[in-house]
Amino acid sequence: MARSLKSQFSKRGKLMQKELCHVSDLLDEKGLKEGDEVLFAPLFGRKRSFKLLRSKIDFVTSNVLREKSLVYYKSLDTLGKERLHYQLAQVKTVGRGNSLKLRYLLKTIEGSPFKHNGNFVNEAFIERGDKVEMGHNNFEASVALAPKKEFLPIDGESMKIIHSELPVLICGETGTGKTTLAKKIHTLSRQERPFVHLNISSLSKNLLESELFGHVKGAFTGAINDKAGAFKEARNGTLFLDEIDSLPLETQTKLLIFLDEFKIRPVGGSSEYTVSCRLICASGTNLKTLVKQGKMRKDFYYRIASGLAVDLPSMRYNDELVERLCNQFCVDNKVTMLPTLMEFYKTLPWPGNIRQLYGHLKKKVIYANSSKLDYDKYDEELALESSDLEQIAFQDDERDYTLEDVKYEYVRSMYFKCGKNTAATAKKLAISPRSVKNILERSA
Repeated sequence: MARSLKSQFSKRGKLMQKELCHVSDLLDEKGLKEGDEVLFAPLFGRKRSFKLLRSKIDFVTSNVLREKSLVYYKSLDTLGKERLHYQLAQVKTVGRGNSLKLRYLLKTIEGSPFKHNGNFVNEAFIERGDKVEMGHNNFEASVALAPKKEFLPIDGESMKIIHSELPVLICGETGTGKTTLAKKIHTLSRQERPFVHLNISSLSKNLLESELFGHVKGAFTGAINDKAGAFKEARNGTLFLDEIDSLPLETQTKLLIFLDEFKIRPVGGSSEYTVSCRLICASGTNLKTLVKQGKMRKDFYYRIASGLAVDLPSMRYNDELVERLCNQFCVDNKVTMLPTLMEFYKTLPWPGNIRQLYGHLKKKVIYANSSKLDYDKYDEELALESSDLEQIAFQDDERDYTLEDVKYEYVRSMYFKCGKNTAATAKKLAISPRSVKNILERSA
């Protein structure tokens, strides 16, 4: 009898193990995994995508958030005073051969059940393609997307050019990381050799050729000694010419000789000599436009663009780039950023791009009283600088601002100052929460 019961339990155990393996196989194929892309659309906001890089994410309404200390969360909006708290967390599942795998499980912590693919449940494994509704906030586990382009776009094909002698041309607005990319290319190809950075726009026309090619003693008034020049200093290394769009036409001709023959002649010199170095050029303006305007030689442009040509993206309303840079800054500086602050930064144009963002964040870190970055007076100043309110204050004659313009900019500024809390914003402005929502939605 005992042996028979033991045999039955053994069979049931094997059957349960087989079922668990079957479930795990399905999760292996469709289950949401770390690194997958997901979409989140709050009730009063735009749909945002983010990558799952954490083992646990809490989705909470503001009234619950005030009572709990959460490491990483997404804010849920609600029409009333309903308390909602859901948690997406990694759990262990058993695979074949008793191997353990991590999958994401969504469960209700507080409040009403969530809707999972049309059915109300309190707990569910999330698979790619699933649609979830938490209150009136939507969450979608999209199919794994194609890898994002790196901020500094260096791939396998680019590496072939980087290790050659071909020139590199980097274009992008001020602050987009042209110098950083130039240094990265140098590190990948000539790390132990010199890196010489020369900003063309900072040099006078009379001294430019001397700074580039060097000069011999007595070449001009004040030339009391020989000067090596940037090309010679960068021998076997990298010469980075920043703001190449400022280069005069006659100097372009001499540079063209170097690009064709790797030869230069010092100012006042009687002979040429060969220099081997990688040339990287950077520009903040469209060089093709300069060619059409006759400010850049066509043959010079095609020569410097013959190797690796990179266009760096601006941060102007580039949500993906803003989020990636903020996350990287937080990791590098061991701080955290409230999601509401991140959302605020995504609404800004950032004319100074990465340089402006990082400069702003570094200032916040210095004056912050904790390692958690929240909306403060420096963000309020940033909001004013980035909005039309500053233009209105100076009575810009080029545009007539309507009352709706003024209302939107002021309400928007106050909304982020209050941590995207509609009720708090309404209280500050002495209007109804519905009015706040109407103003923001009407002008968005």
